[in-house]
Amino acid sequence: MTHPAPPIPAPCTRRTRAPRSRPGGDASRRAATFRRARIALLGLAIAFAGLAPTAFGAESAAPTPEPPRPRLEVSPAQRDALGLELAPLARASTIARPPLPGRITVPNDRARVIATPVAGIVVGLDVATGDPVHAGAPLARIESPDFLRMQRELLEDRAAADLADAAYTRERQLVEEGIVAGRRAAESESQLRQARAVLAERRQALTILGMADSTIRELERTRRLERTLELRAPITGLVLEQSARVGERLDAGAELYRVGEAEELQVEIHVPIEIANTLAPGGPIRLTDAPGAEGRILAIGGDVHALDQGVLVRAALLGDPGQLRPGQFVHVELPATDGAEQAFEVPDAAVLHSGGSAFVFRAVDGGFESVAVRPLGGSGRRVVVAGDLAEGDVLVVRGTAALKAYWLSVGGPD
Repeated sequence: MTHPAPPIPAPCTRRTRAPRSRPGGDASRRAATFRRARIALLGLAIAFAGLAPTAFGAESAAPTPEPPRPRLEVSPAQRDALGLELAPLARASTIARPPLPGRITVPNDRARVIATPVAGIVVGLDVATGDPVHAGAPLARIESPDFLRMQRELLEDRAAADLADAAYTRERQLVEEGIVAGRRAAESESQLRQARAVLAERRQALTILGMADSTIRELERTRRLERTLELRAPITGLVLEQSARVGERLDAGAELYRVGEAEELQVEIHVPIEIANTLAPGGPIRLTDAPGAEGRILAIGGDVHALDQGVLVRAALLGDPGQLRPGQFVHVELPATDGAEQAFEVPDAAVLHSGGSAFVFRAVDGGFESVAVRPLGGSGRRVVVAGDLAEGDVLVVRGTAALKAYWLSVGGPD
């Protein structure tokens, strides 16, 4: 018996409900679309105006005003109790750099080298390094065979000149008597002039050696040779260096002393090339070892030292050198003038440091306010800073330690 197949169920279809229409729905959608378009247009307008675009409802990108400076309320009585000292602010004429090593020297036109003009043996030294000397004072004595030979040649030439003078006198007398022709007198006169020229040369040679004119005249008169050559100071000054010792045998031209005038001194400074490129002749310098010692740059070397890339700078010291001496090592400041018109010089006690930043306290009504500054340089007890300051502002320059403690207790730089 066969059973009939069950009926196939019809596919299930899901009805979708038609959206209900709300009164005024189309108008709301159009209004929202219009608002979004307005916001987009406003963002584009701000972007083209050079401002940062903002989202709807976000903060405005306009720069916010600077927050008020931290102010410390300090009464006059508290100021006196803290021992605060105030001073007006002044612009800096220069910006100091860290000191550099230098050496005091004598200008080339103020120094002389005393050298032996002939080979010989040093038999006496009358001064030593650092001794003052006067022009014409004896410095050293040399025994030299060459010196003896030159004296002998002078005496020989003096005898030849005397002989030529006598011959010319005799020939001229014979010419006047008509015994000989005038040509013989002319020849005798020529020989006399030649002999006198040679004699003058010998005298000048001994003068160059250092013999005084009076000594040369005494030699010609007595015909007695001098064993030692005495060397004398050509200028008044100080003995800067001694190079020889008694008993030493020297060649001609060997140095014995260096003598220099100490009234005008210079300083030679070894400067890194980075700083040398910012310098110019006429720029100021200061010596930290000698308060008040200042000078002006004379020349900046054109050669760079191969080992440390340094440049030699030479400066002239102004005024009285005081206790400075040639050869002395000193520390030299080379202040910078570029940017000084925006900088101010203050005592180092006026600058406070906190959290890697520097501050000063400026007087305002009822107390003080802190002002951030940027140190540019300094030397000794003075510092050059830049910041939101103005010439004539009154700063705290003493007693800042107690004021800083109170400042930190109320929040410090934050």
